Amino acid sequence: MTSEVSSAYEKWPLTPLTLRVGVTGHRPNKLPEDRAPLEKKLSQIIDDIVGVVQSFRDRKEAELLYDCAEGTPRFTIVSSLAEGTDRLAAKAALDADFSLIVPLPFCVDEYKRDFASGESAEDSKDGTVQAFNDLLNEGKVIQLDGRFTDQTSRNQSYLSAGIFTVSHCDLLICVWDGNSASGIGGTANVVGHARRNGVPVVHILADKASIGAISILPPVEIGLPSASPQPSAVTYDVATLQEILERRFLPQSVFDVCTEELEEFSAEGGFRTDGPSPNYVDKGPLVLGERRRWLGGLFEFLNSVFVSRSYVDKNRKHQQADAIPLPASPDREAVDRFYAAFLYADQLATHYSRLNRSTFAAIYLLGSFAIAVAVAALVFKKGYFDFFGFALDVTSLLICSELVLLIAIGLLVRQDRKKRWHEKWLDYRLLAELLRPMGYLALIGATIPAEVVRHVSSQVLSFDDASGHKKERGPFRAGAWVFAYLQSVIRSAGVVSATFDEAYLARCKDAIQSNLIGNQLHYHDSNAIRNSLFDRRLSYLGTVLFFVTVGVVVLKLLLAIFPIQTVLFVSSETAALVFGLLAAALPAFAAATYAIRTHAELEIVARRSTVMLAHLNALNSQITDLSGTLLTTSSLAATIRKTADIMVHDVADWVDIFEVKEAEMT
Repeated sequence: MTSEVSSAYEKWPLTPLTLRVGVTGHRPNKLPEDRAPLEKKLSQIIDDIVGVVQSFRDRKEAELLYDCAEGTPRFTIVSSLAEGTDRLAAKAALDADFSLIVPLPFCVDEYKRDFASGESAEDSKDGTVQAFNDLLNEGKVIQLDGRFTDQTSRNQSYLSAGIFTVSHCDLLICVWDGNSASGIGGTANVVGHARRNGVPVVHILADKASIGAISILPPVEIGLPSASPQPSAVTYDVATLQEILERRFLPQSVFDVCTEELEEFSAEGGFRTDGPSPNYVDKGPLVLGERRRWLGGLFEFLNSVFVSRSYVDKNRKHQQADAIPLPASPDREAVDRFYAAFLYADQLATHYSRLNRSTFAAIYLLGSFAIAVAVAALVFKKGYFDFFGFALDVTSLLICSELVLLIAIGLLVRQDRKKRWHEKWLDYRLLAELLRPMGYLALIGATIPAEVVRHVSSQVLSFDDASGHKKERGPFRAGAWVFAYLQSVIRSAGVVSATFDEAYLARCKDAIQSNLIGNQLHYHDSNAIRNSLFDRRLSYLGTVLFFVTVGVVVLKLLLAIFPIQTVLFVSSETAALVFGLLAAALPAFAAATYAIRTHAELEIVARRSTVMLAHLNALNSQITDLSGTLLTTSSLAATIRKTADIMVHDVADWVDIFEVKEAEMT
C-alpha cells in the first residue's frame, strides 16, 4: 500500500471545514471592456466568503462537525476557465489561496479551440490559449465526456460542465445580465439549475455597458414544480451571506438534538490503520481492532451454530467475485476519502449491530436460565437432595444464582441504553449506506447534491401517518446528524482528476457492476438464505422443546400412577423432581427461541433481502446494457443513484422495524 493511498485513512472521522464556490457567467462579448469594477466586486465577494467561513472555525458547534484542529478552513473554486467571468473569478480565488477544480465540457484539446486565434472572444488576433494553460496548470482537471461534433452537442456539453459546477459547490457566483437563456448551456440555464437544486447564488448584475449591484438569489424549495415562482432576490451584504452559509455549514436544528451523538461519533476509538490495501468493497487500511469485536460475538455464534457457512455458499446464486481494480487515475484521493469514511461507519455499524443483537439474545437466554433456577429452588425446597449417595444443599445456591442472573439482565439492559448501542447501530448503518456509493460517483465526476440529501433525510427521518401528515420517526430523529456529517465528507473529499473517455468509462462500469452492485447482490443473497434458515431452525428447536416437555410431563404422570423405586439409578422422588424442573424450564427456553426470532425479525429481514435482490438484479441488467453511445457519465451516475436510493430506502424500512426493538428487562 502506497503512502499516497494510506494518507487518506489517517485522520477520521471529522473532516476539515471546506467551502466550494462555483462560478458561471458571461464571456467577454457581454461584459464591459473595463474589467476593473468586475474584478473588484469578485475579490470583495471572495474576501467576504473567506471571512465568514473563518469565523465559523471558532464556533463550538463547528468542533462537533469539523476537524478544526486542521487550522484554516479549505476553500475551492470550481471554474471551467472560459474567457471572461470564469477566468476572472478563478484568478481572484487563487489570489486568496483557493484550490482550483476545472471541469472541461470535453477533452482539453477540443476545448482550446474556443480560445484559439480567430475564435477567441477576448483576443481574436492572438487567442488566449496560453493564458488558459497557465490557469489550467494551477488546478485539478476533469475532462468530461461531452461532444464537439455540432452546435447542439457543443451547447449540451457546456451545460453538463455547468451542472458539474453546481453539483460540486456550496455557493455559486454568477455574472449575468438577468435575461433568459437564448439557448442551451448559457448562464441562465446554470443559475436556474443551481436554484432548483438548493444552491444559493451571489449575482453580480452585468451587461456590455456596466457592472451593477450585487444580490443573492435564494434557492427554490426542492420538490416544488419547475413552474413555481422563484424566491425574490435579496440585497447582498455580509450579514445575509453569513446567515445563508451558516444554515448550510452549522445547521442549528441538528445541533439542538444531536450534540451527544456527534461527540460520541468523533470519539469512537479502537481503529488501526495497518489493514490491507483498499479493495473498495469491504476491506481497507482502516480496521476496527479485535479488542472491540469479541464483545458482540454471541448472536454471531448462535447464527453459526444453526446455519453453516457451507450451506449458504452452496445455495446462493450470486457468488462473491474478486474486487475489480478501479480505473487508473493520477489522482484517486477523493475516492479514498469517501472509502475511508465508509469503512469507519460500516465497521462501527457492524460492531454495534452485533452488540445490540448479542445483548437481547443474552437477555432472553439468561431469563430462561433464571426461570429454570427459580423453579429448581422451589422444587428442591428441602435444601438438599440425594445424588448418588451425596446430600447436596443447593437451595441457597440456587436463590443466589437466580439473583445473579437477574442482576446480569438488568446490567445488560442498562449498558445497551446507556451506551446507545441500538441507536448507534441504526445511525451508523444509515451513514454507511449513504457513503457506500459516493466513491463510485466521484470516479465519474458525479455526486449527490446537498439539497437532494436534505430531501432524502426528510423522507428517512419522517413517515406519513394515517391522515397523510408527516411525523418524525421517534428517537431516530437524532439521526439527522448523519446527513450533516455526510455533507461535510462530500465537501472535503474533492473530485477525481480524469479524462472521461470511452475506455475510462468502461473500466468504471465494470468496477461499479462488480464492486457495488455485485457485492450487494452477494450480500443480500447470503442474508436471505442465512436469516430464513436461522428463523426456521429456531422455530424447529422451539417445537422440539415443546414436544420434549410433553414427553417429560407424560413421564412425570407415569411416575405418579405407577410408583417405582428407581429411575436411571436415582430415586423415583429425585426423578420426579428433575422431571418437574424440566417441565418448567424447557418451555422457558422454547419461549427464548421465539423471543430471539421475533426480536431479530429474522423472517422479515430475509424477505427484505429477497426484495432487494429483485431491485438489484434489474439494475444489474440495466448497467450491462450500457455500451457505445449509451455509456456516459450521466447514464452511469443515474444507475449509481438508483442503487443508492434503493439501499437508503431499504435502511429506512428496517429502521421502521428496529427502532422500537430496544433491549428490555424480560
